[in-house]
Amino acid sequence: PPSKTARSGKAGKRKVARRAATTLPLPPRPRRDPTLKPTVTFQPLFPNRAAVATALPQEYAPETTPMEGVPQEAPVQASMGERPTLNVTDLQGRPLNLEQYRGKVVLIDFWASWCPPCRREAPQVVRLYNQYRSQGFEVIGISRDRDPRAMHAFIRQVGMSWRHHFDASGQVLDAYSVSGIPHTFLIGRDGRLIAENLWSAELARALPAALRRR
Repeated sequence: PPSKTARSGKAGKRKVARRAATTLPLPPRPRRDPTLKPTVTFQPLFPNRAAVATALPQEYAPETTPMEGVPQEAPVQASMGERPTLNVTDLQGRPLNLEQYRGKVVLIDFWASWCPPCRREAPQVVRLYNQYRSQGFEVIGISRDRDPRAMHAFIRQVGMSWRHHFDASGQVLDAYSVSGIPHTFLIGRDGRLIAENLWSAELARALPAALRRR
């Protein structure tokens, strides 16, 4: 009979194959106007990396939808403790930046309504938001949708009542070196990065400790 190591190796290969079969490419990006200035500025967030980072072992990371035209490189450890800044507008055209959330724990959530993993994770984020909002937890949604009607419909359907930015051009994703969605950054009360790509159970475990920090 095959050894335990051989059986676990075959199971791992089947798991990777199933994950690869469920990912979808992002739609083509619209041609950018070279006269437009970037809508996002931040201090160097991950100065020592060339690929998207993750704070979790790969086997615990959610499946993601890869970004078209972005090389898919192996994840490396994130440089925690940096102070990202975000300067965009929300769906009502109002300024949206991290300074407005000073003293709160903030989840920056990159998502899209057409992304199956994002659709599965969204109700869990809503649950955690409703549970911890009174304790200082906030969410900023960065939508990679191309159709604003689909985005608004999904926001209403799931109850994602926090503020969102419509990133149809992909500028914000580029600035944060995001190559696949869903993708999240958890920012502490002091404005520093705590963790990256925490989802569902991992995010639920991280939030109480993050909210206790002052």
